[in-house]
Amino acid sequence: MKYKSLAIIIATTALSCSAAVEIPVMKDAVFYDGYKTDVIVDAELNDGIYRLANSLYSVPLDADALKNVGTDLTLHVTLSPRCDNYDRMGCVRLAFVPKEETRYTEDDVQRIELARFITPFMNMNKEPDSVPYEWNISDVAYILHDPDINERYNLWIETYLFGVPYAAREQVEGCADHDDVYAATVWLTADEDTDGTVAGAAVHNRLFPLYTTKSEIKGDINFNRYTEGATDKFGKTERTFTFTTDTDLTDARLNLILTNHGADTKGEEYVRRLHNVFIDGELKLSYTPGGVSCEPYRQYNSQGNMIYGKTPQTDWEEWNNWCPGQAVPVRQINLGELKAGEHSVKITVPDAQFFHNKGDFRPSLYVQGVTEGELNLSAVNQINDSELDGITFEHIGDDIIFKSATPLREAALYDLSGSLLEGYYNPAGIISLAGRTPGTYILLVVARDGRYTTYKAVK
Repeated sequence: MKYKSLAIIIATTALSCSAAVEIPVMKDAVFYDGYKTDVIVDAELNDGIYRLANSLYSVPLDADALKNVGTDLTLHVTLSPRCDNYDRMGCVRLAFVPKEETRYTEDDVQRIELARFITPFMNMNKEPDSVPYEWNISDVAYILHDPDINERYNLWIETYLFGVPYAAREQVEGCADHDDVYAATVWLTADEDTDGTVAGAAVHNRLFPLYTTKSEIKGDINFNRYTEGATDKFGKTERTFTFTTDTDLTDARLNLILTNHGADTKGEEYVRRLHNVFIDGELKLSYTPGGVSCEPYRQYNSQGNMIYGKTPQTDWEEWNNWCPGQAVPVRQINLGELKAGEHSVKITVPDAQFFHNKGDFRPSLYVQGVTEGELNLSAVNQINDSELDGITFEHIGDDIIFKSATPLREAALYDLSGSLLEGYYNPAGIISLAGRTPGTYILLVVARDGRYTTYKAVK
């Protein structure tokens, strides 16, 4: 499936910096029932916030705010619970709004997602009464300062938080008949760019927004295998995004945020599955989300739930895709040189089930590259899906024989198009190519601790 991309030249320089400054976006903005679409509750408030929906608020960044952005930029979000006591998804995005527009609809502009978070199970009557999130988004400083972008677009910071109050009306004292779900405070801290310019630009970038996840109301069109348009081929959890660069890129990188949703029985929230990312048909990243301890977020989960037991747990790594109360990490894939022309990014989750055709995966991704030199931007909240060392491979006849000092969890065999041919759990150490057509195959081997390696075999 092809998506129109926004090609933007970004001037990257060393900015002059001094003391850190705070750039407010919104303070204690109350979000309401995301399914309430007949009226936007606070639409008439004169507080500088443009409310596109009860779950989506936007604030323009003015020239004074942009002037204060230097090379070091941090995004902060603090949520205060109201009348939603369940775990929800929220995010902060950067929208490119044409200069002539003072208002816009969600579907009319392009955007990139900067950060994503999962709310905890919170009872507003208990402590703690807030949950903080933080991301280093220094890469975004170069976008905010780009003169070409600023000539054509106004830049708006969007905050999306889709909550519902229905359970809290029954379970939380003071929430009967309430529609308010959370209050959010959003701000940036930055090293000040004292002269407000980007002098001495030496490297020119290209930015390609490929896809930004849709709101929960439109969730069936994000990424699943049971909805037309949500996958490349009905019945297979594979989705391809394309972009075209009109010039060679000497260095490029893909930023990817993806969370798995579906809380029903056997839902995709709970089952950790192998994810693969192919660039122009070449496997670039394989990972299984989650696998981290959720104990650091226990303190914010003040509402009883089925995820956190009454005592600390040690077995989180086996089942969770994400933690209630967690700032979702950004995965960054170095692409290196890219020639002018069309390129593809393909995400596959071969074992996804979507039991009873429920749930979805929610990806946001964009590509950034440079036409000269290297992309020297700081990695933010990056997940380094480290390669597995200490493993050996031998290709004898039709057999690929591998040995590992680290216990292995799974292996998978792919062709060069990225199609899964066969998956193996608790692999014994021999994968046979007998009966397969001559060609090149990729064997992916994943350790129990999440590290991985790939081996290319030619039959």
